Amino acid sequence: MLTCTPSGPVVDVLPEMLRVWIVEVLEQQPVQGEPVTSDRAELDRLRKENWELKQANEILKLPG
Repeated sequence: MLTCTPSGPVVDVLPEMLRVWIVEVLEQQPVQGEPVTSDRAELDRLRKENWELKQANEILKLPG
């Protein structure tokens, strides 16, 4: 349970309103350890690029 009573009067906001704001912000944050969607897409792209570069390097290492 989130308690906002001590902070509410300091910022001149009702404790319930402060609690609602805090809950909204916490819900918008990604779960710790999970990248946000745009970061995930970039990570996937970079992993694919890395794999392709490794494949190209292996081909270049072949005796020819």
